[in-house]
Amino acid sequence: MSLRYKSGQQVSDSVSLLISMLVRYPEISSICCEPNTKEIKFTFLLNDNENNINEFSKLINKCLSTLFYLKKGEVINPFNIKYSTCGKLTVLDIYRKLDNLSAQELNLIISLTQDYFKDSLVVEVEELTKEDQLFQEDLIGAMLDNLGHELTNQKLFAFREEGRVMVFNK
Repeated sequence: MSLRYKSGQQVSDSVSLLISMLVRYPEISSICCEPNTKEIKFTFLLNDNENNINEFSKLINKCLSTLFYLKKGEVINPFNIKYSTCGKLTVLDIYRKLDNLSAQELNLIISLTQDYFKDSLVVEVEELTKEDQLFQEDLIGAMLDNLGHELTNQKLFAFREEGRVMVFNK
């Protein structure tokens, strides 16, 4: 995929990956890459603060630990979940170490988040065709495999606003 800035300069693979993640998964409100901690933070917005985040945290940790055990034969949990509330809005942050993040893990996180929070999950409505979804998933998987931990060289912040995806180098 060859995205370009208005100036004609080619967009880096790291920026392309964040754009693809936000395009494919409208459930993700923003993504932040932290080079110091080598983490990526996925932020989700919830319409109410009646959700049991601690219960969700246990569920996602159990599911991801099982996935890691099946893939690697060991139980590891490189995830951390934090949340804050502001009025009736809950901001859910899921932190993941960047070393060997896979598209399969990302799909599991999104599916669990959708299933658990259902209607309270804020989703920017942007319907992709099934073909576009599969293309974006393949693209994300390939970029994650190619980039690996190199994504952490820059502090990037990506978010969506009114149907557009914006990425900033902080």
